[in-house]
Amino acid sequence: MSQAMKPRTWVLDGEKATASLWQFLKANAKAMALEGKPLTCTVAPYRSKRSIQANAYYWGVTLKQISEQAWVENRQFTPEVWHEYFKDTFAPRMDKPFGGSFALGTHDMSVEEFHAFTCEVERFAAQHLGVVFIEERIA
Repeated sequence: MSQAMKPRTWVLDGEKATASLWQFLKANAKAMALEGKPLTCTVAPYRSKRSIQANAYYWGVTLKQISEQAWVENRQFTPEVWHEYFKDTFAPRMDKPFGGSFALGTHDMSVEEFHAFTCEVERFAAQHLGVVFIEERIA
Protein backbone atom coordinates (compact mmCIF):
# COMPACT_ATOMS: atom_id res chain seq x y z
CA MET A 1 0.00 0.00 0.00
CA SER A 2 2.89 2.39 -0.61
CA GLN A 3 1.16 4.27 -3.45
CA ALA A 4 -1.32 7.05 -2.70
CA MET A 5 -4.84 5.66 -2.73
CA LYS A 6 -7.37 7.49 -4.85
CA PRO A 7 -10.72 8.14 -3.14
CA ARG A 8 -13.44 5.63 -4.00
CA THR A 9 -17.20 5.95 -3.73
CA TRP A 10 -19.81 3.22 -3.46
CA VAL A 11 -23.53 3.82 -3.94
CA LEU A 12 -25.04 1.17 -1.69
CA ASP A 13 -28.05 0.35 -3.84
CA GLY A 14 -27.98 -3.40 -3.37
CA GLU A 15 -26.16 -6.41 -1.99
CA LYS A 16 -23.48 -6.41 -4.70
CA ALA A 17 -22.34 -2.85 -3.94
CA THR A 18 -22.48 -3.47 -0.19
CA ALA A 19 -20.40 -6.64 -0.57
CA SER A 20 -17.89 -4.77 -2.74
CA LEU A 21 -17.42 -2.09 -0.08
CA TRP A 22 -17.08 -4.72 2.64
CA GLN A 23 -14.46 -6.65 0.64
CA PHE A 24 -12.52 -3.45 -0.03
CA LEU A 25 -12.49 -2.59 3.68
CA LYS A 26 -11.44 -6.10 4.70
CA ALA A 27 -8.62 -6.07 2.14
CA ASN A 28 -7.28 -2.57 2.87
CA ALA A 29 -8.32 -1.12 6.25
CA LYS A 30 -5.83 -2.99 8.44
CA ALA A 31 -2.84 -2.42 6.14
CA MET A 32 -3.59 1.28 5.81
CA ALA A 33 -3.96 1.65 9.59
CA LEU A 34 -0.62 -0.12 10.14
CA GLU A 35 1.00 2.37 7.74
CA GLY A 36 -0.40 5.20 9.85
CA LYS A 37 -2.90 6.15 7.14
CA PRO A 38 -6.23 4.80 8.39
CA LEU A 39 -9.18 4.93 6.03
CA THR A 40 -12.14 7.18 6.74
CA CYS A 41 -15.69 6.19 5.95
CA THR A 42 -18.62 8.60 5.64
CA VAL A 43 -22.18 7.39 5.15
CA ALA A 44 -24.85 9.74 3.82
CA PRO A 45 -28.01 9.56 1.72
CA TYR A 46 -27.23 9.49 -2.00
CA ARG A 47 -27.84 12.71 -3.93
CA SER A 48 -27.54 12.46 -7.66
CA LYS A 49 -25.96 15.57 -9.15
CA ARG A 50 -27.48 17.47 -12.01
CA SER A 51 -26.66 15.93 -15.35
CA ILE A 52 -24.39 17.27 -18.06
CA GLN A 53 -27.42 17.33 -20.38
CA ALA A 54 -29.44 19.44 -17.92
CA ASN A 55 -26.52 21.85 -17.59
CA ALA A 56 -26.17 22.04 -21.39
CA TYR A 57 -29.88 22.86 -21.69
CA TYR A 58 -29.64 25.54 -18.99
CA TRP A 59 -26.70 27.26 -20.72
CA GLY A 60 -27.53 26.48 -24.36
CA VAL A 61 -31.28 27.13 -24.28
CA THR A 62 -32.45 28.90 -21.12
CA LEU A 63 -29.63 31.42 -20.60
CA LYS A 64 -28.98 31.81 -24.33
CA GLN A 65 -32.59 32.81 -25.01
CA ILE A 66 -32.69 35.13 -22.00
CA SER A 67 -29.49 36.88 -23.11
CA GLU A 68 -30.85 37.25 -26.65
CA GLN A 69 -34.34 38.48 -25.71
CA ALA A 70 -34.15 40.28 -22.36
CA TRP A 71 -33.44 43.98 -21.97
CA VAL A 72 -32.98 45.71 -18.61
CA GLU A 73 -32.71 49.50 -18.59
CA ASN A 74 -31.90 49.53 -22.31
CA ARG A 75 -29.12 46.93 -21.92
CA GLN A 76 -28.62 43.28 -22.71
CA PHE A 77 -26.42 40.93 -20.70
CA THR A 78 -24.36 37.82 -21.42
CA PRO A 79 -25.41 34.34 -20.30
CA GLU A 80 -22.63 34.47 -17.67
CA VAL A 81 -24.01 37.67 -16.13
CA TRP A 82 -27.55 36.27 -16.13
CA HIS A 83 -26.28 33.06 -14.53
CA GLU A 84 -24.66 35.00 -11.66
CA TYR A 85 -27.83 37.05 -11.18
CA PHE A 86 -30.08 33.98 -11.11
CA LYS A 87 -27.69 32.03 -8.87
CA ASP A 88 -27.64 34.89 -6.35
CA THR A 89 -31.42 35.26 -6.58
CA PHE A 90 -32.80 31.71 -6.79
CA ALA A 91 -30.14 29.14 -5.83
CA PRO A 92 -30.30 27.40 -2.45
CA ARG A 93 -28.07 29.13 0.07
CA MET A 94 -25.43 27.83 2.47
CA ASP A 95 -24.57 29.50 5.77
CA LYS A 96 -21.11 30.97 6.34
CA PRO A 97 -19.35 30.30 9.67
CA PHE A 98 -19.63 33.83 11.10
CA GLY A 99 -22.88 34.94 9.54
CA GLY A 100 -24.18 35.58 6.09
CA SER A 101 -24.66 33.05 3.35
CA PHE A 102 -23.66 32.25 -0.21
CA ALA A 103 -25.46 30.76 -3.19
CA LEU A 104 -24.91 27.08 -3.89
CA GLY A 105 -23.18 26.57 -7.24
CA THR A 106 -25.26 24.75 -9.84
CA HIS A 107 -22.55 22.07 -10.07
CA ASP A 108 -23.31 21.18 -6.44
CA MET A 109 -27.09 20.99 -6.90
CA SER A 110 -28.97 17.72 -6.88
CA VAL A 111 -31.15 16.78 -9.84
CA GLU A 112 -34.23 18.06 -7.99
CA GLU A 113 -32.58 21.33 -6.90
CA PHE A 114 -31.28 22.06 -10.40
CA HIS A 115 -34.67 21.31 -11.99
CA ALA A 116 -36.43 23.64 -9.53
CA PHE A 117 -33.76 26.30 -10.10
CA THR A 118 -34.07 26.13 -13.91
CA CYS A 119 -37.89 26.26 -13.71
CA GLU A 120 -37.70 29.32 -11.44
CA VAL A 121 -35.27 31.06 -13.83
CA GLU A 122 -37.55 30.38 -16.81
CA ARG A 123 -40.67 31.48 -14.89
CA PHE A 124 -39.00 34.73 -13.85
CA ALA A 125 -37.68 35.40 -17.36
CA ALA A 126 -41.09 34.83 -18.92
CA GLN A 127 -43.04 36.87 -16.34
CA HIS A 128 -40.66 39.76 -15.70
CA LEU A 129 -38.45 39.98 -18.78
CA GLY A 130 -40.91 39.00 -21.52
CA VAL A 131 -38.81 36.06 -22.71
CA VAL A 132 -40.63 33.58 -24.94
CA PHE A 133 -38.86 30.24 -24.76
CA ILE A 134 -38.59 28.36 -28.04
CA GLU A 135 -37.90 24.65 -27.53
CA GLU A 136 -34.44 23.74 -28.80
CA ARG A 137 -32.67 20.42 -28.79
CA ILE A 138 -29.22 20.07 -27.31
CA ALA A 139 -27.09 17.31 -28.85
